[in-house]
Amino acid sequence: MKQHFIIDGKTTQGSNGTFDVISPRDQSILYSMPNASEADVLDAVEAAQRAFPLWRNMGGVERQKLFLAWADLIDANRDMIAAEVSAEMGVLKDDVAGTAAYIADMIRYYAGFIVTNYGDVLSFEDDHMNVVVNEPLGVIAAMPPWNSPIESTIQKCAPALAAGNTVVLRVPEEAPSGGLILAQLAVEAGFPAGVLNALAGMGPESGEALVGHPKVRLVSFTGSAPTGKIIARRCAEQMKPVVMELGGKSPVIIFDDARIADAIESSVSSAFCFQGQICCATTRVLVHESILDEVVKGIAERVERYDVDNEAFPIGPLFNDKVFHTVEKFVALGKKDGTLVAGGGVIERDGGGRYHQPTVFLFKDDSSVVCKEEIFGPVLAIIPFSSDEEAITIANNVDYGLAATVYSENRQRIFRTIRQLESGTVWANCNFKFNMHMPWGGPKSTGIGREFGKYAMKPYLQEKNIWIGN
Repeated sequence: MKQHFIIDGKTTQGSNGTFDVISPRDQSILYSMPNASEADVLDAVEAAQRAFPLWRNMGGVERQKLFLAWADLIDANRDMIAAEVSAEMGVLKDDVAGTAAYIADMIRYYAGFIVTNYGDVLSFEDDHMNVVVNEPLGVIAAMPPWNSPIESTIQKCAPALAAGNTVVLRVPEEAPSGGLILAQLAVEAGFPAGVLNALAGMGPESGEALVGHPKVRLVSFTGSAPTGKIIARRCAEQMKPVVMELGGKSPVIIFDDARIADAIESSVSSAFCFQGQICCATTRVLVHESILDEVVKGIAERVERYDVDNEAFPIGPLFNDKVFHTVEKFVALGKKDGTLVAGGGVIERDGGGRYHQPTVFLFKDDSSVVCKEEIFGPVLAIIPFSSDEEAITIANNVDYGLAATVYSENRQRIFRTIRQLESGTVWANCNFKFNMHMPWGGPKSTGIGREFGKYAMKPYLQEKNIWIGN
């Protein structure tokens, strides 16, 4: 199921050879995946374009039934999905199984929007009626990342399909099986041929062909900011809208009246979840100078509990050599610019794999690139501040604005800080809280648009104004 494309409701091996999918755990070859050519992409887009009239005009209840059948099949195949995706990502099967259950519920959630896609009546007079209806765009290109291959796939595909669009899904080349399985299950659930197509491609050839295709009406991409900016420029040439989530440099602000133990625990756990290879990982802890020593000591003690063989506080592998070398580069810079608090070294293990200690640095200020750039690995920067205003300035002094966290017992201080933080999501006295109703995204280089909830439907719809006279 995982080693073929889904184009026009059929399986195909592609026409551009294969590439190897590598295990993060031991660097072994898991399997060879067909590599999409430009011709494969063109076939997928044409199939989606052909399917669009049928899908957009299908009755809402009928489409809703297909969504629910799709969700049920994901539930029924949860163990198989977990086995495939966990091998590619180097994570526990139980974690992926939980994500599979979550995305099945997300599909059910978006099924509700299919039959509630209301427009507006602007005026209703004796001689006319003026109404607004919401219409789908057409063919959507969905491009999820390797670190969230099934959740991000559904974050993009479910609202796009619920709005009446058809989709070409380019799965991440590093972890392709999850998205391809989800597309195959949609076909098995009864989705018409061409409504959801999926393929994998190594390198820029397939991505460029998909992004630049004139029949693709919107590109939804999650990944790095440099790649996102290239895609945005390409889409701008065709006045093509984009939805993008491009990362973060998320701060936790610990004020002097905070519950310090809670702040330390949430800062560390969110910093090193999946070895920091997630966009909203805590990467900066901003600490009031009066409690700096206590917080630094507490973070160091908490980090020392991590171990490869500790099931409660595990260290997993870094995803690939590129991530590993990036982490090594920033750790070297951290040792030069700051003071090492914990970690800082490579973990050597028999059997291969790229493992690195969770690493914490203390800096005098936020001038180091370690405090500025997204690392996407297990590196945490601690930065002191002396006033509320300085904390907010430091928090905002990066190119990203995905998420931020505030710890304080002063409600007024919390509200004042939240209003000034340039972040799409702000947690106060908690961290890493999510549900499928909330909007997800942020300003600056974090991206454009929002995913999750009703907010994810908006980019995939366009308003049509209609006047009806006598």
